[in-house]
Amino acid sequence: MAGRDGESEVLGNATFGQLEWDARMSRWMTTCRLPTGASLEVHITPYQTDRHAFVAIAEEMFRWAIDHERAMLSTAIRSYLLDLYNEGWKQEDEPLLTEPRFSAHLEWRLLKLTANSSVPIEYVYDPGELYEALGGHLISVRLDKERQFKAARLA
Repeated sequence: MAGRDGESEVLGNATFGQLEWDARMSRWMTTCRLPTGASLEVHITPYQTDRHAFVAIAEEMFRWAIDHERAMLSTAIRSYLLDLYNEGWKQEDEPLLTEPRFSAHLEWRLLKLTANSSVPIEYVYDPGELYEALGGHLISVRLDKERQFKAARLA
């Protein structure tokens, strides 16, 4: 169903399946199945670009993000997240976590693809058993316009 800017709309797409336009948030939303079988929520935010034209750009971004997710997460863990947890959030009686042990706690929940030139790709993870230890925060890994690691943060 086609919709005007303020209306809901559903768009079929070969890569994403069924995209739903959220007029209030000005973004497309869908849920995709990862090769692992897990569900991944995907938000596609075109900002000031044509929302239909941006879907084609988002398809390429999505394929790239899927292919590079593990490498980007590993970079974020080594560059920031592991020290953040081990030096600031873990309890004194708990052992230091290694990169593989830290990574094993994370479940990829959301991928944000945007026309925002400063953060076009953002991965969001549920820290599982570390959720309470991290103060009830999710973990966000952001890439820059060159698709290089830009920052990781608690969200």
